[in-house]
Amino acid sequence: MDLLLGLIETLSKSPQNLSVAERSSAQSQFTELTEAGFKLDWLKPNLKEVSLERKKALPDGSSVQELEDGLISWN
Repeated sequence: MDLLLGLIETLSKSPQNLSVAERSSAQSQFTELTEAGFKLDWLKPNLKEVSLERKKALPDGSSVQELEDGLISWN
């Protein structure tokens, strides 16, 4: 139950204010809870928003788009 409460607390924060570790942890916790049988459809919109932010940002603060643009310029 603590895992669910922690996930709710994490997802209630602004996605921009979450660290990469918190974003990754939220995804893992969501998966673990749904595999255990919890019905968390009501949390999916929040998790999707966090996941999108996670995909957009890299640990060094750059964006995926910047990385892709750099790779394209190499070709």
